[in-house]
Amino acid sequence: MRTESVLGVIPARLGSERLPRKPLRSLAGRALIEWVWRRVSTFPVLDACVVATDAEEVADACRAFGAEVMLTSALHRSGTERVAEVARASRWAGYDLIVNVQGDEPEIDPGLIDDAVRALAGRDDCPVGTIASPFAPDEDPA
Repeated sequence: MRTESVLGVIPARLGSERLPRKPLRSLAGRALIEWVWRRVSTFPVLDACVVATDAEEVADACRAFGAEVMLTSALHRSGTERVAEVARASRWAGYDLIVNVQGDEPEIDPGLIDDAVRALAGRDDCPVGTIASPFAPDEDPA
């Protein structure tokens, strides 16, 4: 039986160099961030889910489809820094575990999030975990 409270944080920024405005890109009639939030917010292992963004435009879009949002600094260099800002905010201070869910994975398997929470739950010696999969010998990770 799980006793930890778990917050899912979805970092989303407009300034992606590889795909500008990625969170608001339309996918089957909805913004990518909406697809991700709709999926992640249904995961039973998460007690709450918030989108962390530096852009008011993303925040407004997220609020329009019902997501909780926290505006974060535009100076962050990574989604991890954005998630860390959320973790330090008094509004979210009561959560035992914080899961960084990538904002560009609308089909993420909820079992992966369950595995991450299970791996970290109740451990004081391991404050951070990452879901990873090894590459097959013939796969190119680049």
